[in-house]
Amino acid sequence: QPAVHTALLYVDFWIQTVMHYTRMLPDNFEYEIFGQCIERIVESDLVLNISKCMWLLYRNAGVFYGQPRRLILHRTLVGRFFFPLFLHWNHTVRRAYIRLLLYQLCETYRRSTSE
Repeated sequence: QPAVHTALLYVDFWIQTVMHYTRMLPDNFEYEIFGQCIERIVESDLVLNISKCMWLLYRNAGVFYGQPRRLILHRTLVGRFFFPLFLHWNHTVRRAYIRLLLYQLCETYRRSTSE
């Protein structure tokens, strides 16, 4: 779906712009709805949208911390969709997911426990 792909580009642009000016997302950001949107995209079979979603999360993983990070990244990607993404039939999705796990989630966890 080109509309979903374009929406993900706009969300990334918006997050990058907000982070450039304020360094944090607004207090009224709907993390629950954002997490549900991520789940719907990952549930679909459209490889382009799933890989773009992984890219969006990889690029902006540092924005989410605390409860929103657990909601969006850990509960959804590590809990519910670990095996479907880790063993995905498409190598682009699989590679993007593994990079997200290794370089964003695991590295963040390693840095937080070593401090």
